[in-house]
Amino acid sequence: MKKILSLIFFMAVLSLAYGETSYNVSRSVLTDAIVQKEPAPHRNLFYFGERAVFFTELTDIGTDEKKVFHNWYLLKDDGTKEMMASVSLKIKGYRWRTWSSKNLYDKGSWIVDLTDDNGVILESREFTVQ
Repeated sequence: MKKILSLIFFMAVLSLAYGETSYNVSRSVLTDAIVQKEPAPHRNLFYFGERAVFFTELTDIGTDEKKVFHNWYLLKDDGTKEMMASVSLKIKGYRWRTWSSKNLYDKGSWIVDLTDDNGVILESREFTVQ
């Protein structure tokens, strides 16, 4: 029994040391609008000059305020990602809905990542701008 408890303690310490998140992504939607704090239907095709909105809902956050980021990237022909915007979002509590938006003035393939404050990608959505 002592060995099992020691192993559980060791795993908990490791997860804290490596910055694992203690919250869950319950929803993420790429859309063009938020209506009464809820996302409009999902889209993965946008047109030049439109605005994309990335909605995320997180649960089990805890009582301490934390940060997540929406990182908006344009995907280059060589496969690299060029960061076009990074939006810091504060979260706190059992359930938190948040979103960010990006005006799209570059055609091509895009990706938006939800990351925690350690840079761990929690969710991603790819889309196209024509």
